[in-house]
Amino acid sequence: MRLVPLGEVAELRSGVGFPKSFQGRAGGDFPFAKVGDISAVARSGGRCLSKAANYVMSSDLLALKAKPFPPGTIAFAKIGEAIRQNFRVVAQVPILLDNNVMGAIPGNEADPGYLLHFLASLDLYRLAQSTTVPSLRKSELAQIAMPLPSMEEQRRIATVLDAAEAMRAKRRQALTKLDDLIQAVFFDMFGDPTVESGWPRVRLAEVCRYKGQYGANVPAVELASGVPRYLRITDIRSDGTLTDEAVGPGGTEGQWRSKILNPGDIVFARSGATVGKTFLVRDQSPPLVFAGYLIRFVPDQQQILPEFLYQCTRTEKYRSWVVGAATTVAQPNVNASKYAQFELSLPPMEPQHQFVDAVERIRHHRTTLKASSQALDVLFSSLQQRAFRGEL
Repeated sequence: MRLVPLGEVAELRSGVGFPKSFQGRAGGDFPFAKVGDISAVARSGGRCLSKAANYVMSSDLLALKAKPFPPGTIAFAKIGEAIRQNFRVVAQVPILLDNNVMGAIPGNEADPGYLLHFLASLDLYRLAQSTTVPSLRKSELAQIAMPLPSMEEQRRIATVLDAAEAMRAKRRQALTKLDDLIQAVFFDMFGDPTVESGWPRVRLAEVCRYKGQYGANVPAVELASGVPRYLRITDIRSDGTLTDEAVGPGGTEGQWRSKILNPGDIVFARSGATVGKTFLVRDQSPPLVFAGYLIRFVPDQQQILPEFLYQCTRTEKYRSWVVGAATTVAQPNVNASKYAQFELSLPPMEPQHQFVDAVERIRHHRTTLKASSQALDVLFSSLQQRAFRGEL
């Protein structure tokens, strides 16, 4: 299999600036895709880019000094931390890209599907210029050595990798559906406990033993062996799991020892764009010290089970309550005393225990499915490596 510079088989072209005066149109002749549009497709498990949040008309192209990218273009972020995500999508329609995005347009020798998989196999963040804002240079990308078999072989490889990727996508979708199932069971059993019901109404402070402790005010440092992980707001994903990039608490142990979390504790984000975000510490959670912009509440398990309370904070009504409770100066803020006033309907302990049993069964199945998903990821990575070494 011969190696050729990427720039010889694909045209690398940056997008164009997108002035605010052209933004906001929900329909038109051409989608105008930003990094967020690419991320949205990739996070949903897709690879095909056919629409965007903004559109422009053909009559706008001259003023924008823009030329549409053709279908088959591989689009990816070229500036900022978005490069680290390594998302790749392929345009299904003629499309415009903004100036934070680069497009690779396959030439006559490159199959779009093969080019997509090849680019997806690369960690482009390693090639980013180490300046204040990471960026990719077209001249450097053009020199990347790309294995180039015959067009027939490219299509065969793309078909094999497409099938493997489809299996991975199905596993990811199944994991998402299991997360949705927990909320479905919750609403089936309790309705929405954040609104009036036949059960007693209680405030958060009335059902917690430990009411509103703020976290440690120490810097984040490299995580050392034997030291708890430092839990920050940014470490909590929207699905309630933790990110992979862990840091440790700085300062002395005496400054953070009392902020070590225990299974059953729930922390609430108190400020910023993610105010109201919550995290439940489970038996499987690593040792954690929570940071200053988080607030700890410890449910009294004679009255309310942590899993039940946590699911209450996953409801739309709870999110609406946070918006109403937040005060805004420089940024939204909900302090401990306000969280303590959060009200919910409190069901008897028996149905709470039944719900927790159901959640444990679902989570056990999720653990098995996640292990299967991770095995598929390893297999896919192996297939990629073999494909681009000419061994598939």
